[in-house]
Amino acid sequence: MIEFPSTNEVCPEFEGFSCSEEMEKTLNAMCRMEIVEKRKSSGSKEYRVKKI
Repeated sequence: MIEFPSTNEVCPEFEGFSCSEEMEKTLNAMCRMEIVEKRKSSGSKEYRVKKI
């Protein structure tokens, strides 16, 4: 599970900003490049680096 730290403490101007959508786009691109693999487990998406 990826948990994002609160940016409010570091950069208050980003209050309410979430980068989770951009992170998911990046992870899905990495799946297409066969760098990581994705699966669903208990209703959650899991990503892991593929073994070489």
